[in-house]
Amino acid sequence: MRYSISESLLSKRNYVFLINTDNVSYPKAVLKKFSDINGFEAETQAMQALCKHNIAVPTTLLIEEQSIVYEHINGKLLVDYLDMLEHDKHSDEVFFIFDKLCQWLAECYTALESEYGCEMVLGDAHLRNFIYSDKIYGIDFECVKEGKKEEDIADLAVFTLVYSPMCTQQKYKLAAHILECCNRYMQLNAQLIDSEILHHIKTVEQRRGISLPKNISHNLSSVLYLQQEL
Repeated sequence: MRYSISESLLSKRNYVFLINTDNVSYPKAVLKKFSDINGFEAETQAMQALCKHNIAVPTTLLIEEQSIVYEHINGKLLVDYLDMLEHDKHSDEVFFIFDKLCQWLAECYTALESEYGCEMVLGDAHLRNFIYSDKIYGIDFECVKEGKKEEDIADLAVFTLVYSPMCTQQKYKLAAHILECCNRYMQLNAQLIDSEILHHIKTVEQRRGISLPKNISHNLSSVLYLQQEL
């Protein structure tokens, strides 16, 4: 397959490009050039495992050297839905889509554990790594590693809450919704979620040089304790 670069796409770790190809079925695609071999190998292995279990990910069109060409998914990054959240007319749609994300995560973890023989996590679970286009697609797997799913779920909840504008009422509701839905599909460990939320809050505070409300962890993790008491 021959291709030409159309534009550069945002990526912190790698070189990612939107490309035009001579493939009639996939005239547009995404070229991902990995900055290190470990990330390349981790993503290749994870993608093969997920495809084997029919988890929604972009089709792999070409693998060469330390690069992968993926199908281009014409959809919206989940992080962009956070901008819609503060408008009441869109909030139901956003909550529906995030429920779909939680279903996708449950299926993803089951598939990875089946293939790797142990509990695995994405390791970089933030909303820029998911696309919605009639269904959820995962698009970044270079950080997949052994771990507890509560690590990822807490990361997603905190990421949602601190996305600008931070800690709004709607953000609290959506972060709690993520925990509730994930618990419904995966039966989370509430104590582990609590400790992981605290860990991610501290990470955000240190990285951004800010102080977040002290009750965030309690407000979020209490959702699970209440749900598990019912």
